[in-house]
Amino acid sequence: MTTARSRVGVAVVNGLLYAIGGYDGQLRLSTVEVYNPETDTWTRVGSMNSKRSAMGTVVLDGQIYVCGGYDGNSSLNSVETYSPETDKWTVVTPMSSNRSAAGVTVFEGRIYVSGGHDGLQIFNSVCSSA
Repeated sequence: MTTARSRVGVAVVNGLLYAIGGYDGQLRLSTVEVYNPETDTWTRVGSMNSKRSAMGTVVLDGQIYVCGGYDGNSSLNSVETYSPETDKWTVVTPMSSNRSAAGVTVFEGRIYVSGGHDGLQIFNSVCSSA
């Protein structure tokens, strides 16, 4: 990658690997890089609306979703979705609580966000998309 990243979100869509946000050792990032294994190259695509690390990342219906995370000051409840076709990030309905480092999965067409923390408490609850 062209940018060093830890606590990065990772997703694969159409055979391309997306490295999303993260922490470069000084700042939280909103930038996104895509790796194409056929050409062995990294390219930048559209940035998220919010800087975030330690977010949950999942793919549903060819769209990438990032849920929560940490912006350097607090855990987030925001959710964004990325369309590879339009190269645009869109903010969608927020989660009911702020969460970083949560597990995220898709089951029967719904996104589930489980566990994580808000900087003060560790959650044993799950929130899901409508």
